[in-house]
Amino acid sequence: MDSEGRLRRFSLKGIFTFLLIVCGSNIVFVPVLTALGIRKDISLFISTSISASMALTIVLTYIDAIFKERKPLLKCFLFSLAGCSALSYLLIYLTKI
Repeated sequence: MDSEGRLRRFSLKGIFTFLLIVCGSNIVFVPVLTALGIRKDISLFISTSISASMALTIVLTYIDAIFKERKPLLKCFLFSLAGCSALSYLLIYLTKI
């Protein structure tokens, strides 16, 4: 079977790790960024975007071991940063309308 066009399946351990990293970083970094004078919605956007892309790269590399080589990691991180930033923007700003 050809698995190129199909969605990747993640393990429950990978999903739990992803959610733990994203929630933990939001709990830690949102109050810090807010204390620095950044608005709460912007600090939530920054924290969620960066932590989700890092968590996705960690899960794909170390837990689910989808990438066997280190070469495509930067490409994976940049694409996940763009995707997670867009999704975070949609969830934070467009739900206020």
